[in-house]
Amino acid sequence: MKNLKVIALSVLAFITIASTVLVGCQKQQEIYSCNPEVNSKVTKMRLANQSISRIELVQNDIEEQFGIFRSLTNENKKRIFIEKVDFMILNYNLNENEKTHLNKLKTEFLPSFYDEDNAAYLSYENDWVSYAKSQLGWNDQKLMQYLDTWLTDNDVAAKPNIGGGSSGGGNTPDCNCLSDKYCDFFTSGQMECNNKNCNTKGGCGFFGGKTCIGRCWYKG
Repeated sequence: MKNLKVIALSVLAFITIASTVLVGCQKQQEIYSCNPEVNSKVTKMRLANQSISRIELVQNDIEEQFGIFRSLTNENKKRIFIEKVDFMILNYNLNENEKTHLNKLKTEFLPSFYDEDNAAYLSYENDWVSYAKSQLGWNDQKLMQYLDTWLTDNDVAAKPNIGGGSSGGGNTPDCNCLSDKYCDFFTSGQMECNNKNCNTKGGCGFFGGKTCIGRCWYKG
């Protein structure tokens, strides 16, 4: 009987260790970009990039921007978008009601909203967007420009075709869009959102909290 207890404890210990190793491997296999080179670079720089500012982020190629953003902690993802909110409040032609509504995001948008399949995130987005549409008169285009990307209007103007091309002018192999409207705006009508099997989580939609469904691709 004593031997049976020893064997049972040994088996239990083995299962515990194996489970720990498996979880560790799953964490290591998290993908930040479908581009292997970008994913490798972002993974190596993940800790260093946690302090990156929005201004520093947009200096990178668009593929790397998405990879870096996905590699950030929930708190730092929120911080990137709050830095854009601050920029808009200071530099965009907004009235006081618009500024007040934007400022609410600083305290009301929770880092936990970035957790996968978070119903609270979708509920908050619905309430915030509904108010913006009904009380501020914002349309889908303005909401997309303001809240579905960390890029400002100045960033887009400074980098033509920023929505779907690498610095070499080719198409990005990574997923970076939710709709044709996004690609149409950021590429001056040259691209549309081409659906792909996307396995990189986050980077699109309201405050970058949704998984992209495709990549910007040339029309036709």
